[in-house]
Amino acid sequence: MTPGERTQVFAKMKERYKRIEPACVPPEHPGENTKPLPTAPDSFTTNVEIAFQEKKMKVIYGAESFDGVLNTGVLRYELSEGIILGRPKDVQKVIHYSIPGDEALFIIANEACEDEGEENCDPKKRCHAGKLEDVSAELRELFGFSDVNGNGGYFGAGGILQWGPQYNYEYRGPSDCRGMRCDRYETCITKPDENATVSITYFWSDKAWNVTSNGAQVPVAIEIYATGKFGHIFQREVMQRYDFYDFYRDVRPDPDELVPPVDVYCRGRKDIYAPPRAPFYFAYNAESIAGFDLPFPAGDNETTTVHFTTVLSHTQYYDWDAKVVRTKYVPWFLFGQENRYEYTTELIQDFQQGLTYEILEHLKVCNIRPTENFTSAGDITVGDDGSVSMVPPWIFADLDEPMQYNGFHWIRGVDADVWVGQKRHQITRLNETYVWYYASPFMLDESENLRAPSQGAARPPMSREPGMGVRMPPLPENFKDNPPEIVSMDSSPLRFEKYLSILAGLPHSIYNIYNYETEPPLTHTLDVSLCYNRATQMRHFIFDLPDDTLSRVNFLRDKLKYASQAALAEAGVVSPLRINRLVLEEHEGSPLRVLFSILEKPDVVGNAPGAILENDMKQAASVIDSFISQSRLVIVVHLPAIALHPEEPVYVAIVPVPGSLKEVDRDGSSNYGYETKQPYQSGDMAGLAIGMLLLGGLLGVAVNMVLQRRASGQMGLPRVNLARRSAPTPETSINLNADLTASET
Repeated sequence: MTPGERTQVFAKMKERYKRIEPACVPPEHPGENTKPLPTAPDSFTTNVEIAFQEKKMKVIYGAESFDGVLNTGVLRYELSEGIILGRPKDVQKVIHYSIPGDEALFIIANEACEDEGEENCDPKKRCHAGKLEDVSAELRELFGFSDVNGNGGYFGAGGILQWGPQYNYEYRGPSDCRGMRCDRYETCITKPDENATVSITYFWSDKAWNVTSNGAQVPVAIEIYATGKFGHIFQREVMQRYDFYDFYRDVRPDPDELVPPVDVYCRGRKDIYAPPRAPFYFAYNAESIAGFDLPFPAGDNETTTVHFTTVLSHTQYYDWDAKVVRTKYVPWFLFGQENRYEYTTELIQDFQQGLTYEILEHLKVCNIRPTENFTSAGDITVGDDGSVSMVPPWIFADLDEPMQYNGFHWIRGVDADVWVGQKRHQITRLNETYVWYYASPFMLDESENLRAPSQGAARPPMSREPGMGVRMPPLPENFKDNPPEIVSMDSSPLRFEKYLSILAGLPHSIYNIYNYETEPPLTHTLDVSLCYNRATQMRHFIFDLPDDTLSRVNFLRDKLKYASQAALAEAGVVSPLRINRLVLEEHEGSPLRVLFSILEKPDVVGNAPGAILENDMKQAASVIDSFISQSRLVIVVHLPAIALHPEEPVYVAIVPVPGSLKEVDRDGSSNYGYETKQPYQSGDMAGLAIGMLLLGGLLGVAVNMVLQRRASGQMGLPRVNLARRSAPTPETSINLNADLTASET
């Protein structure tokens, strides 16, 4: 509507009401309407212009949507300077509300301040959670009216459409509205005890006018004149006009329109969904989109800083239990080098030792150094040589604000569940918003079933009262106070982002994840032997397993090797990486044999608590020999759960053949050839009978230990008792990321 048209509309309203005191007089004997008032739609999406005539002319632009199936809606209003006293100028007010959950999220975004060049502009969206009654309070402050139907129907300007059927109204015939033919209806409400009257005029499109794609009648405008406070409906004198544009009736809005934006974290929100639980180990390919600054020579012994924004590709492997991270990448910049793929780097970080193994396999170069990049979760650290490293994901749970579910959003061509948390940046002390995208299992058309308890769930009735919209009864009180924990079925992360308020709502770290796999475990395949002297810093051993071992573990060899490495590391009090190159020897007619190497204690001492207390190579070999001889070494293999009972873990305990441990010679080739230094003796198996007497008790103790530890706060079985007492903490964290925004060199 142009300013001139708006002025004419208000002039007509003033002319109509200036001689009327009160604003209207309801008929004593209303006759039968010749044309019924059209019913309000169950679902709709519309733009709205709200013009105020009180005191001074002002306009609010907005958009409103409502889903009559899920009974959720969203209100968006652009608030200009001077409209609402005490409100900041040029802000966007967004209200997401859910009738079944009695929840309202209030989001304020001051995005215009950046465009206007305001000093100390913070365009970051701010959000706080409330209830439906808070929506009514907000509407009273913005527009001077509140809802009539309580918690039923929808809110906002569209909610006024639900007032008509509750009061007597009259059809006033056709009328011109914005150049089209409309049906005009009037409603007059009086409240003698408050000496107040309200006149409401509805303009609906004529049936002959096809305003929307389905040809149905839609609301075009509403005019309201209230002489003063009117019960709980109006709080002051009101003279307003609501114009609806692009009104799509009976069309459900897009699902991601009804949920908060991905980068919004709402304070005080009561979330009924539990975040996805990460597996004990997983691997994936990834690309990191990151920005950072590098110094370059500028002549005269001076340097200049150049800002880079680049994509860094790498593969990643995490083991929460062993606290080991492996990253493999090709440095993205190597000045003066034509064949940079020769510098393919494998960066293995052992967070229980506090050591980083940097291995250049093609060049046969290895460097061991203390791990220094104990950064906050998800940070991408780019070294001077273009290296890429990330920290272990168990810190993801160590957030300053817990994760909350922000619905599903479209990302990389699929619907993804979005989980949002916050953590205070260690340098800037500003809150960073962490955003995880997971492949969505919640994509159901009638997904309101997921928002109610499994028993006694409130379901929307199939029929409705005319003009009232589809209404879902409120959830039981016990559900609101003590909502059940609905565990997400998500298993595959797609993307990770980080937002900082000073970056205008743009992520300064993007992490795309591909080929995500949770099986098989790979820790036993990580080879750091290049970093050790083959003659003086490693010893090699074999031992035998019972003949039925493979069948008992369902022939899952990687699971068996992974568990064997864990058991040997815990028995020897060493890091799992020091149980090196573990393989299975399978030959027909021969026992199942395990070949492994023990590496010496590194010369470099890491900064992880307890790392210095690890055994050296000689001590570890002696302890492991004693454990196997006495049948005290129990290999606990965690198998996939039974299909009919997926919640029940399956553990298989394997005890090596007593006395079978032998030290051998081993070459460095992939054939893993060896020669036995000490031949088997006839009495090597004599200890088996005694060991079997202890086996029953040991199996029960070992499995019970695994179950207890996995049920506790630690993830999985701590493999090294002395070297794994604590994980990295925020106090030891730094963040080396730059942002993705443009910068001048």
